[in-house]
Amino acid sequence: MKFLRFSLIALLAVSVFSCSRDDDNNGSNQTDTLANYLNGTFNVVEVAYDGEIDIIIGTIPVSGIDTQPTGDYTFNRGNGTVSYDVDGTLSFTPPLSNDPVEVPIRVNSTNAPLNIVNETTFTIEDETWGLMTYEVDNRDANGMQATTRLASDTAGFDMEMQISFRK
Repeated sequence: MKFLRFSLIALLAVSVFSCSRDDDNNGSNQTDTLANYLNGTFNVVEVAYDGEIDIIIGTIPVSGIDTQPTGDYTFNRGNGTVSYDVDGTLSFTPPLSNDPVEVPIRVNSTNAPLNIVNETTFTIEDETWGLMTYEVDNRDANGMQATTRLASDTAGFDMEMQISFRK
């Protein structure tokens, strides 16, 4: 009888204490979702780029890091939009030259449609560039890094960009 009572108490204790609060939501804390995270203003602090530019005499590989972009993205979770205005510089050295060329780049939009695809991907319907997909490489309480592609057949370039954001 004592053994049965002890076994029931042990079984009850194991069943009560084996499940913690973290287990109750299968690891998906609502405040940690990408949809909740992407709310508010994120400053753009760095843009790493890698791609190519087509010119008359051929294709120029382009890669570098813009460490001084200016601007921000303001995500509005309530209405599913994002507004942004960012200025940066793309620098490359053309063939047969030793002098780098700096090209100013500006991306901006007001209330562009924002869609959360999954916990690591979101899209923005940019009025100039069309649908842009952002893959979130990492994020924490202070900011995130996301990779997107900027391409134009008419302007002749294709560029992958990794953008560092700070909250």
